[in-house]
Amino acid sequence: RTEIVNDDGSADSLTIDFAAEYAYKEESDYGYSSLKWALANKVPEGTYEIRVDAECDQLGGPADMDSYSTPILSGVIDLTPPEQYGRALPLRESILVGEEIAVMFTEPVRCDAFDLAVTVHLDGLSMALCGQTNKCSLKPKLMPQSSRYGVRCCSEEDKGGVEDWVKNDGCDVWAKSKGLDNGCHIAETYEDAKALCEMNGAR
Repeated sequence: RTEIVNDDGSADSLTIDFAAEYAYKEESDYGYSSLKWALANKVPEGTYEIRVDAECDQLGGPADMDSYSTPILSGVIDLTPPEQYGRALPLRESILVGEEIAVMFTEPVRCDAFDLAVTVHLDGLSMALCGQTNKCSLKPKLMPQSSRYGVRCCSEEDKGGVEDWVKNDGCDVWAKSKGLDNGCHIAETYEDAKALCEMNGAR
């Protein structure tokens, strides 16, 4: 069957007939016609062998002059996209920063032939960064929430007059590192730091 476009712009499928008007319109100056073989929703998936047989009007010559068969072409029609098979590796609830994640699919995937988008949902990670510009070498990076870092709390509320709360020029928030629960906290997990800041009316 071949794929054609109806007058309303919709796609349709008809039995291939190179003598039909739709094929004749596409005929080149050398008498060749190119037709599209309809696949999606028209031909079941599977392995196929394709051959085109042409039969012409009998002209009174040898019989083999009135017909022609192309060589057989073999191919596979596969319209089912691959799906993730099982869980991503490693099979753990948590992974180390920089560790490789492997995903298996239900069939080989030709990464060089298709544009693939892999979305990874990360849980248990938070951004760790320096609380004072130009005063430490820590570059912003995602780290496991179990990692321990110094705590600096921030608040959008006006903390003027409250001990140790500072709002520097160019900043939109008030910040505090000293005097949180009677001291500095230089090695806290994310959950402990979050609770400490909330206790001080901040984040």
